[in-house]
Amino acid sequence: MMEAFYFDQSGNQIFAIYHPGSKDEGFVICYPAPQDMLRAHSSQVLLAKKLQSLGFPVLRFDYSGTGDSSGEIVSLRHWREDTLHAVAVFKKRSGVQKVSLIGTRLGATIAILASQDLGFKRLILWDPVVNGINLLEQYRHAHHMMLHRVPVEAPFPKNQVYPNQSCGFPWPLQIQQDLAELTVQSLTSFCKHITIVSDQTDAEYNSLIELWRLDGKTVTADDSGDPMRWGQDRYMILRALPAATLRLLTKIAE
Repeated sequence: MMEAFYFDQSGNQIFAIYHPGSKDEGFVICYPAPQDMLRAHSSQVLLAKKLQSLGFPVLRFDYSGTGDSSGEIVSLRHWREDTLHAVAVFKKRSGVQKVSLIGTRLGATIAILASQDLGFKRLILWDPVVNGINLLEQYRHAHHMMLHRVPVEAPFPKNQVYPNQSCGFPWPLQIQQDLAELTVQSLTSFCKHITIVSDQTDAEYNSLIELWRLDGKTVTADDSGDPMRWGQDRYMILRALPAATLRLLTKIAE
């Protein structure tokens, strides 16, 4: 059972789907950016259903300017505000007071940013973006390859080379500037219990984990077992159902 509805956020109609549950803790799912949502959509839906099957009430929603929500893509701040308002709507609808966030890719990063304003029971972060410049470069390269790799395969006309577009989606300069300023040091959080799930191991993830642990947080890092190949042009439009990752995320949530 699930219920689709819209809620108002700063004049935009935000599309959301509510999965009711009986537990006193609920999850709000933070989607990735639209470039990665093409690949991740099925996994986000299945994750919500798995969490609901465990008894958790769940809310998932489209950020302003994405999916079935109205408005335009503007900035990370707007998506952060969408998330905070979604949490308030979720609390009212479900009656839960203990809310956790589970986010994927840039959605995991938005979950961290939202936790700078509100206290959440826990954060579960699947492949969070911790270096915004790297993400921008991945999207730029993917966009270039989509246009120029093989003309008959390119899903978009070659004349769609604009600084405010990325892989067929609006990508305004403000959100690019926001991402360029995104670093490990900017990802502080009030949340005390954080889990990172990723098949990647790099110095920046390790630095972030160390930063959080020095701040007294309980941080766990688990190997997802599923390389998602985020940001690679040949995979962006292929929907993925990473079974091992979904099992692990569900197990962590239990």
